[in-house]
Amino acid sequence: PTRRSSDLFFYMETRVLAVPGTWEKPGGLLEGVTSNLDPAHFTVTWIHYPATFALPMSYEESKKVAVERLREEWARDTKAPIVLLGYSQGADAVGDFAREVAGHPRLKVVALVADPWKPRGPGIGGAKLLGHGVCGERHIPGAHVLHCAIPGDVVCDAHPSSLWRLTADLTQSASLDLPRWGVAVLKTVLDPRVQLLDDTPTSQRLWGALSTIPELWRYVGGAHTAYARRRVPRGGRTYTQELARLIAHAADR
Repeated sequence: PTRRSSDLFFYMETRVLAVPGTWEKPGGLLEGVTSNLDPAHFTVTWIHYPATFALPMSYEESKKVAVERLREEWARDTKAPIVLLGYSQGADAVGDFAREVAGHPRLKVVALVADPWKPRGPGIGGAKLLGHGVCGERHIPGAHVLHCAIPGDVVCDAHPSSLWRLTADLTQSASLDLPRWGVAVLKTVLDPRVQLLDDTPTSQRLWGALSTIPELWRYVGGAHTAYARRRVPRGGRTYTQELARLIAHAADR
């Protein structure tokens, strides 16, 4: 559609704050998204953070660094519209930060790839998912959220009673500081919100246990890293291409 010159300037100034996943350096899987965004319209800023799991820093502490870096970048430019983009641990951090700024007129869209807190429901491109994020469900009221999730990727599509949920809860604070981790595990076990240690019916726990091996098989088979290769059910694009298309559409609104 035809745009006024002022609208075009506003569109061209859109910044993408991109947070890679665990063990990734800037670029990585999300480059399959950013490389499909028109550089004349989008400026990509990669968020540098430890992106570790246990070694040498816990996932929990690593994610906190990412959230703080996002706050810094958000405050660095107070005028440009923002797209928040994250993959895996990066999606976890982006989702937490998005809850802080949801509803702000600068926030155009929150794009989450393999979000460990993905709520129940379909993903982009008509992807039908039976479960939800391995860490639980997180909603971001007031924000336009795009969930990019491959069916069967246990990180974002775990069975509601999957044993990987308990594993996720117990290992987020894992580090070489064993006494500290031990205290964190104890606190987690005593927390009534911990997954699978609540009043989950025995039948559901059994079904969740049976789902654990195929979920691991799909993870080892590359479901979690296949977003730039596999295609969405509708449209023929890869998941990363489809996400880039939807980001461009949302930013142009």
